Amino acid sequence: MVMPMATPEDYNKISPLRKVPALQDGDLTLCDSSVICEYLDEAYPERATMPASPADRAKARWLEEYADSKLSEVASGLFFEVVLKPMMMKQASDADKVKALTEDKIPAQLDYLETQVPEKDFVFGATAMVVDIALITHFINASYAGFIVDAQRWPIFAAYMQRLLDLPNMKKRLAHEAQVMQSMSK
Repeated sequence: MVMPMATPEDYNKISPLRKVPALQDGDLTLCDSSVICEYLDEAYPERATMPASPADRAKARWLEEYADSKLSEVASGLFFEVVLKPMMMKQASDADKVKALTEDKIPAQLDYLETQVPEKDFVFGATAMVVDIALITHFINASYAGFIVDAQRWPIFAAYMQRLLDLPNMKKRLAHEAQVMQSMSK
């Protein structure tokens, strides 16, 4: 378990780009969340991380790519600007950038997501899959920077995110992450 920007010194042996996540499964080492998830889906099919149909798998890949690119840029970009930049780089946040992210860029993405997630369950039914985690991860990061998804403006996405946050494994992971974040801020 490692946190971005707090990787162990020898982490490059596992992840040459020092990016998180990386996975070691026996003798196999993989980097990149999409590659890891596809491997897990194929190696352990009893715990599907992707939907079965080709059309649904394509939609899942698109939404994951959207999360990896655009949501990372705006929501995790806010986390970087407000939390990591001052904490790790000892630099002040750029107020204009924070304002643009919180007032324009993140809301525009939430407007789109409001049309993409279901009113109940998860994107592909009753079981949460990788795509579901990919879509909320960056908003978890944004929440550490003080941005909370407005349930009045985006009720479908806010409820969807809450369903994911209420999953037992997610609660456990976030409790651990909170401890790490707290220790990093000291």
